[in-house]
Amino acid sequence: MFILIILFNIVRHYFKGFNKPKTKLVYKNSNFLIIDKAYDLKINSNNKLEETLQTYLKRNFTNLANKNLKHEYYFVHRLDFATSGIMCIPKNKNACKIVAEAFSQRLTKKYYLALVRGIVSQEIVDINRAIGQDLRYRDIEKMCTINTSTCLKPREARTVFIVLEYGLFGNYPCTKILIRPITGRRHQIRVHCSHLGHTIVGDYTYSNKKDVEPYRMFLNSTRLCFPFNEESYDFSMKDVFNKDWQNIKTLNVFNDCAFRKLDSALVVAVVSSATLGEVHTEKQSTALSADGSNWSLYNVAALTTAVIAVSVGLAGLISLFLPVTAYKLCLMLGGCQDTMDRYVDRFIADGSGYNAKRGKRSLEYVAPILNTLAAAYDKYADNDLKKKSNTLRF
Repeated sequence: MFILIILFNIVRHYFKGFNKPKTKLVYKNSNFLIIDKAYDLKINSNNKLEETLQTYLKRNFTNLANKNLKHEYYFVHRLDFATSGIMCIPKNKNACKIVAEAFSQRLTKKYYLALVRGIVSQEIVDINRAIGQDLRYRDIEKMCTINTSTCLKPREARTVFIVLEYGLFGNYPCTKILIRPITGRRHQIRVHCSHLGHTIVGDYTYSNKKDVEPYRMFLNSTRLCFPFNEESYDFSMKDVFNKDWQNIKTLNVFNDCAFRKLDSALVVAVVSSATLGEVHTEKQSTALSADGSNWSLYNVAALTTAVIAVSVGLAGLISLFLPVTAYKLCLMLGGCQDTMDRYVDRFIADGSGYNAKRGKRSLEYVAPILNTLAAAYDKYADNDLKKKSNTLRF
């Protein structure tokens, strides 16, 4: 009987390893590898017998191992042990420098797919709350938001997400969300979701060790965009959570439109903050300016928006006495709106929000708006138009 129990455990262990998800190669060139990391897999470990991403690379890309590096490979960014999805592994020192600069200057765009507990009431959520180490947990690496009294050395952190679907996971109401972290703090997405009261399904640490039934944590790095020399790379994955998910209601389909909507929310949020006159420190301004773009770009956009708003109010006042002038001014303001729409589309499409130099060039799209307003003022001051407005009525 004892021998049968031993054999049973050996067979169970074998099949458990056999069914474990595998790390896969997505793309490779002369400069870097793009890896689809399996969940429940460490990046590296001091225990050479433990299965890690490092051991995977050692088996499949032995020639890239560099003995001068502590962990043999250039791990320029990381995913948590329980998080799966896309990672970039530079092949050499020069490639590592280029990719590292893209991450440090926030020229990259990272997107995650997640299932969270409960029903998220708002379609788009923007969380701007600093994160630091939680002093209550010395034995594990656990973080917390700045409002926690035991938060050590909090650093600014911002996460934006959009709701894709409402549904059920194991008969429990959940929400599927598409996430874009602007900063890259440890456990940032998990901490911010927990702060909102919507912990990620299967997140053992931030559910206070209660969420133990799911076979994994449902957080996946689904898309990574970054510049490399003169090229831009964009790697994405399909929805890996469909088979575990019972969709009841769809708010946004998981496609390019959802990504564009999420990016648009970033631009609107930053411009709105500037228009409302919120005061930010220099560091906060850098974080809020959509990944390090020139903050003055937003000041110009916000100023233009304010001028248009004031002009619309002026048009309403003028309409009581000078109807023709008001009519002309409204037409011009309509042109301003069209120009602003084109400017915002270009702002999102060409990535100027993630590149300060290109952001400065995008100022030329704001200039026509200011010129149009100036022309509106000139026509308002025209004496002939004033005379006509006294005789015409609508």
